[in-house]
Amino acid sequence: MKTKQHEQFKVYRRPVPLELLLISAPEDVAQTVNRKGGRHALVKRQSLHGISATGVPPIVVRTEAKGQNWINFMHLGRKYYNLVLWAPTPVLHKKWLDLIVKQQTVLRERSMIFDTVVLNEGYFYGANKVNCAAPFNNGRSIVFGTNDGVYISDLRNASKEPVRVLALLDVLQVDVLEDYQLLIVLS
Repeated sequence: MKTKQHEQFKVYRRPVPLELLLISAPEDVAQTVNRKGGRHALVKRQSLHGISATGVPPIVVRTEAKGQNWINFMHLGRKYYNLVLWAPTPVLHKKWLDLIVKQQTVLRERSMIFDTVVLNEGYFYGANKVNCAAPFNNGRSIVFGTNDGVYISDLRNASKEPVRVLALLDVLQVDVLEDYQLLIVLS
């Protein structure tokens, strides 16, 4: 729609969930926003080989018509589409990028259900993988069921390697009944 003073576009699409929104911008702005967002930022930088890390083919944006203040919005859902919008000034451009990254970070932190903690690193590898685990001793120790047997590890001393207590093949499930001092193993 054109008026006498300026050009106005009305976009009629359903809102894109922020979890499925990938934005890209000119390199200098994308780098500053990505530094602020840390390792979880969803601001995409173009790759050297033309394929992004998300598997979405890069979209070529013609910037010569409107300048360097463009933001490329990509909906990554089932109804994939791409939309390029231009900000009138570099300040507004940066503000839009900062607000989008901030909201995506807030949503990501709010939806984080589990906090991953490494219990043992580098000991179980190759064919001897962990299939199950169960805590005991009020959470101070843990029993691992692996392809090679049952191991016990003390969580208070992380530098100490787990000790194999039973040599069984393909342990599928372990449980500890502390009241009865029983270790139940399904192999």
